[in-house]
Amino acid sequence: MPPSFSVDLPAGRVPRFPDRCIVCREPGPGSVFEVGTHTLSIASAFFIHGWGAKHVGASIPACVRCARELRRSRRVCTAVLCILAIAAVAPVFYVMVEMGLHGPQYKLLAMGASVVLLAPWIVWELFHPPVFDLTATSSTTTYELRDREDALAFAELNGVKLDGDRGATSLREAGVGRPR
Repeated sequence: MPPSFSVDLPAGRVPRFPDRCIVCREPGPGSVFEVGTHTLSIASAFFIHGWGAKHVGASIPACVRCARELRRSRRVCTAVLCILAIAAVAPVFYVMVEMGLHGPQYKLLAMGASVVLLAPWIVWELFHPPVFDLTATSSTTTYELRDREDALAFAELNGVKLDGDRGATSLREAGVGRPR
């Protein structure tokens, strides 16, 4: 079973979401959680978002309490990533300066240290995906949802199939639904 479920929509298409909170699943949440990203490009690999990358955003239904918690968790994740990156690179650069070392091989060492320190976070994200994520290219926007039922409802509302769903086009066909 995949850790998250992907739904691809053509770029520029405004997504339609089920009218329930993406986290607690309460109907009619009355507020939204804004998510944004930039399209993937060569420049985006270097965190440069001005050259050829377009901003893509979505308004995800979430109750006020859950939207606040989603914003807080995103801020905490960003802070942890920054701290891990600095913790990885700073000691390597300190050693480089103290020993008078320079050159591309030492920069590769700094990047390697970053990867080693960021590996636990990457593994954590693989097995504990966020409730919702967004990836954009020039031709498609991929919406990743942690809950299969939410992903199927989202796909059904937007008239597309869930990636890897073996042809199910509705919640009923996929055998998903809450007993009433």
